[in-house]
Amino acid sequence: MPGDEGALADALRRFGEDESVDPSQFLSMPGAVFFLAEEDGVPVGRAYGHTPAQPDGETTMLLYAIDVVPDARRRGHGRRLVDAFVEHARAAGHTEVWVLTDEDNPAGMALYAAAGARRDGTNQVLFT
Repeated sequence: MPGDEGALADALRRFGEDESVDPSQFLSMPGAVFFLAEEDGVPVGRAYGHTPAQPDGETTMLLYAIDVVPDARRRGHGRRLVDAFVEHARAAGHTEVWVLTDEDNPAGMALYAAAGARRDGTNQVLFT
């Protein structure tokens, strides 16, 4: 939310982002959300995403990224971040939350499955 720029700037530094990144730009975007997991006031995890514009009026949210620092993994931070993101999306009236990952990310695959996500069954290919 606007006003949380300091907390977001601290988290970005913790996760190795460039110091020149302006957190107010992200926080002012309509539909953008950023969640932090902390231990003793220190950021140890983050999840962020946004609401993509869709011409059919459906309102979904993309969970763009989730990270937990290595020394804080396997303590439930990732699951709480996913749960908070999904709860936010539901409260905002979104019909779905979606996230992209791949078979080479076993931690992500396990996290999303444990959070109740299901594979969509398509054989999608991502082009960049």
